[in-house]
Amino acid sequence: MKFCTNCGEKLNETDFFCTHCGIKIKEDEVPVEQQPFPPIEPIEAREATTKSSETTRSEYKKGKSKKKRILTGMVSLVGVGIIAGAAYYFTMGLPSKKATTARVASTTNQQTTQASSDSNKSSDNDTNQLTHNDPKTFEEIPIVDGSKTYQLGQWKVENDNGVIHLSATEIPSATLEEIFSLYDGKRYEPLKQWAKKVYTAAVEMADANDSSYTIKVGNNCVAQSPSTLPEPLRNDYAGSCGYSIPVLTGSNKTDLILVLTENVFSSNTNTDIRSTADYIIPDCKTKVLSESEIDSLTKDELRLARNEIYARHGYVFKSADLQNYFSKKSWYTQNSSYNGSLTTIEQQNINLLKDREDSLN
Repeated sequence: MKFCTNCGEKLNETDFFCTHCGIKIKEDEVPVEQQPFPPIEPIEAREATTKSSETTRSEYKKGKSKKKRILTGMVSLVGVGIIAGAAYYFTMGLPSKKATTARVASTTNQQTTQASSDSNKSSDNDTNQLTHNDPKTFEEIPIVDGSKTYQLGQWKVENDNGVIHLSATEIPSATLEEIFSLYDGKRYEPLKQWAKKVYTAAVEMADANDSSYTIKVGNNCVAQSPSTLPEPLRNDYAGSCGYSIPVLTGSNKTDLILVLTENVFSSNTNTDIRSTADYIIPDCKTKVLSESEIDSLTKDELRLARNEIYARHGYVFKSADLQNYFSKKSWYTQNSSYNGSLTTIEQQNINLLKDREDSLN
């Protein structure tokens, strides 16, 4: 008898296929009972073999597990290294917006500082174009009154963006007293001769430096003041610390004024307010008028005299009669950019003329 080698079912000698599982029966199939059994090992041998096999498998598994852990650790370390490197690159390697802004700001500041330094150097160079002897040019111009001479002390010469500022604000007290004494005595000639020399030196310096100039002479906060200076005008230059009356001011030939009222380059000896020249009041720009000087003017003349002050600045009149009147004057030139600003003297004269004009209504 033989058995199916696949399912173990009994087979007939004549069967070619297993009636149970259907597998083809090999012709040389050996009956089960004839198959040799493997030699039976002693129990001790089997246990030793089993233990040896189990030990081998355990050691193999342990070794495999250890290698796996090592490999996993290495992969983890590599991964951490990659992540850390990427993080460093993006946070430190690439310039951040703030860092870029900071660098740009730093560069801009450096450029600004350099430009400022260059500007200061340029400004210093401009100032240095005026030699140290330039202030002495003015310090050596005295006021000469007969046999007496008066020095005004130290001058300052400053070049500010193409404008040369000439100033003397520390006049010796005795000299300031003499200047105001000459003014009060109407002895203007010594002062005017001195002022004309200052003007000439200022023009020469300005031309040499391709600049314009301003002149300001007079002490601030002192007790001295001219006693004959009109009271309203004197009050404009008075303060809690004393008086600050200008001795000489101006920035060109036509507006160079002595002690607020006397024009250096024109004569104020004409006491007749009615002038045969083009002006109704020739000196209304440089002299504070008195009521007695305008008493004889008619209402229409007062109106013209008042507007004459504006016309000297080139004011464009809206009234047809005023525009027609001043357009015929040789000195009148329209200035559309004139904003209506006035000096203290001009404003006081306008107020006086307007008050007199209103009183005639």
